[in-house]
Amino acid sequence: MNAPRKMFTHVSNFTGYMAVVEDLVSGFRRSGLEILDMPAGNGLLAEHLSQLGHKVTCADINSERPEYVFVNMQQFPI
Repeated sequence: MNAPRKMFTHVSNFTGYMAVVEDLVSGFRRSGLEILDMPAGNGLLAEHLSQLGHKVTCADINSERPEYVFVNMQQFPI
């Protein structure tokens, strides 16, 4: 029997673009920012930003984690 096909894939490591965002946020020199991570993927960036003391809300079309807010970015007006 075949395994169910995953609808979404996630990066498995902290990527270059995540490091850029982390550096930009770190440049504010204060913690406690409220940040929306969208699309959040598997939450790697959110974890890093949370460790810096920020409150991160994850939004995505996937249900990687139960606390994610469901957002379908294809439904945003252009």
